[in-house]
Amino acid sequence: ERATRLYDVASRRFVSLSELVQPGGALHDADAVCIGELHDSDADHTMQRLIYNALARQLFNEKQAKRPNALQKRIAVGVEYFSRPQQNMLDGFVFKKDPEKQMTAAGFRKACDWDSVWNYDW
Repeated sequence: ERATRLYDVASRRFVSLSELVQPGGALHDADAVCIGELHDSDADHTMQRLIYNALARQLFNEKQAKRPNALQKRIAVGVEYFSRPQQNMLDGFVFKKDPEKQMTAAGFRKACDWDSVWNYDW
């Protein structure tokens, strides 16, 4: 399998994951972070998750420390594999708080027609 590589557009060079996710580093100051991948690459999906986790952890730490404007900050994730008409289904899966109405992972997979559209096991 090919090596997964990370490119920092601001510094115009490839960077290591540990350099990229350093607390207080450029990743955490970015207005937008774009992460590409190959759909069938476990390594790419793992890298995406690690980058997202680093951003979420930084935001959590800022909110815990009550840093200015931290409460207004949010992380938004956009993905190309869901279409606009599926937004209500996504919202229902993510934001429903009532356990009786909460969609299960299996229900989500069926509702978004994952198996016939993508058929990847993740």
